[in-house]
Amino acid sequence: MPENTAVMGSEEVVKKENQVLAVIKRLSYNKSAMAGMIIFAFIVFIAIFGEMLAPYNYATVDPVNALQAPSLQHLFGTDNLGRDIFSRVLVGCKWSLLIGVGAQIIACGGGIILGCISGFFGGRVDQVIMRCCDVIQAIPSVLLNICLAGILGPGVFNTILAMGLTGITGGTRLMRSSIMTVRKKEYLEAASSINCSNSRSIIMHALPNSFSPMIVSFTMSIGSGVIGASGLTYLGLGVQAPNPEWGALVSSGRNYLQSAPYMTIIPGICIMILVLSLNLFGDGLRDALDPKLKK
Repeated sequence: MPENTAVMGSEEVVKKENQVLAVIKRLSYNKSAMAGMIIFAFIVFIAIFGEMLAPYNYATVDPVNALQAPSLQHLFGTDNLGRDIFSRVLVGCKWSLLIGVGAQIIACGGGIILGCISGFFGGRVDQVIMRCCDVIQAIPSVLLNICLAGILGPGVFNTILAMGLTGITGGTRLMRSSIMTVRKKEYLEAASSINCSNSRSIIMHALPNSFSPMIVSFTMSIGSGVIGASGLTYLGLGVQAPNPEWGALVSSGRNYLQSAPYMTIIPGICIMILVLSLNLFGDGLRDALDPKLKK
């Protein structure tokens, strides 16, 4: 009996490894997804080493060289205080990426927990969780973000928390629908027949077989988190000076759109490239995880 169990376990491991390799192979054939992944990897590299790559100190003020147009000395020009925009963009990358990823970790983490509980148990538990989600989602997400950020106060952590809490309801609905598609499967009924606990059934059986949509949602929603955080920073509720987050750079240049438009355009293009790379990679990852969805 133990030998049979070991053989079955090894076969299951091999099967999962083959599935992972198949996903990677399908993903590698998608040129747009690979392009998005390469661009995003480059952005992550900048986020990690941006401060070392910056030619100037991002916080050094030089009023004599204020509002200089892009040149060989200052590739992206200088802002109204004479600070090098290229250096500020490099350093600000980590703050934008930190907010986008951190917010989605909170949103997807909370969504997975509530979605699993709602989809697996159903009944009154499902009704209570879904009605709470209905109430929260009835409030426009932008307004809810502003309210939460205003209550929590400005700052990096509070911005991540406000964005993450707002996204939990969407993750809950997505996870609930995925769990409900596998709730009546034979392997869950078999687990129940051998007195497997509900928590073990969810963690070991239901969640692994319904986790793919959350992976795709996490990837594609990072860009939305960056855009949302940029909006909060633009309103003065997000990252505060001297941290040069990309949304803060866009906000700081709004008063100089006619005289120095590059102050807003350049960080805005950076945000666009980040969001585009994640959308391309997320779309390809969705097709790779479920080829039936490919058009």
